[in-house]
Amino acid sequence: MNFDIAIGTCIEIGDTSATVRLDNAMLRRLCPTLKVGVPPKARLRVPLAICSARRPPRDGQELFLDYEQTLQAADAWLDSGGDGEFVAIDARVLASDIDPSTQPEPSRKPGRSFYY
Repeated sequence: MNFDIAIGTCIEIGDTSATVRLDNAMLRRLCPTLKVGVPPKARLRVPLAICSARRPPRDGQELFLDYEQTLQAADAWLDSGGDGEFVAIDARVLASDIDPSTQPEPSRKPGRSFYY
């Protein structure tokens, strides 16, 4: 089963990579001990090869990574402070510990009915 992983807002698309402003949840996956500011300033540069073919990168839109490609890829570059200093990281962390076969069960909020 193949699916896409949303990681944040695409802010730049180059010839070989795309840069995304990371969501806090994705930043915590990459750097669990990092103190996250609000709004987050961290950026991640990923190769276009691991971006979703079904939902290709678009400037200003959510960036999606292909799950299978991300598991096989290893290189991405993280700028945790938003200051332009990128360091190499392992992109496979973004797809680790995700079980593509599980889907959340629909839930009903207390006191609300499905019928209005």
